[in-house]
Amino acid sequence: AGLRLKLGREAEQRLAKRYTENVEAYQAYLKGRYFWNKRNRESFDKAITYFQQALDIDPNYALAYAGLADSYILKRIFVLLQPGETLQLMEAKAKAAAEKALEIDDALAEVHTSLAMVKVKTENDEAGIEREYKRAIEINPNYATAHHWYALYLSDMGHFDEAMAELKRACEIDPFSLVINSDIGLVFTTARNYDLAIEQFKKAIEMDQNFPDAH
Repeated sequence: AGLRLKLGREAEQRLAKRYTENVEAYQAYLKGRYFWNKRNRESFDKAITYFQQALDIDPNYALAYAGLADSYILKRIFVLLQPGETLQLMEAKAKAAAEKALEIDDALAEVHTSLAMVKVKTENDEAGIEREYKRAIEINPNYATAHHWYALYLSDMGHFDEAMAELKRACEIDPFSLVINSDIGLVFTTARNYDLAIEQFKKAIEMDQNFPDAH
């Protein structure tokens, strides 16, 4: 009861909300996110399979569409393509999945985060990108990926102090995320703080010797 007094209406609705009624769809979604976080070609393909499996069970599962969008756009960013796949195809699939997720439920931080990253890679729409990231964080301030990806965008725009603040928040939310810890090093590199970058990359490698991004 005491906690409820501190929650806004939107936060209460989010806590009470069910994103799917099907346990199998939910488990498939969780497996998709597990493999998505590994950040390699094989794991992205497995993630896509599980997200699609979730959608086969529940076609209105917006989070699974967001997962698909995230998988396709990272395959495009890392150029982890299979024979017959192209960067343009990954962009198109990511955009279609993000837009479908938004159509089903526009009150999900994951959906707005996915859409923002798709815009980063497919559209010259700075205002739209900012709007989507800020909306994601407004909906769920504890969604680490929103802070993480917004930080990368801010870094690309040369706003390094703001980027590090967002990454710090992302790391507070998910301190054992390999990719967040590694990308702190990436932002230090972009800002030409090379000693700090090396220190951070080593920290990520200590967490997992086989994580490719840090190497």
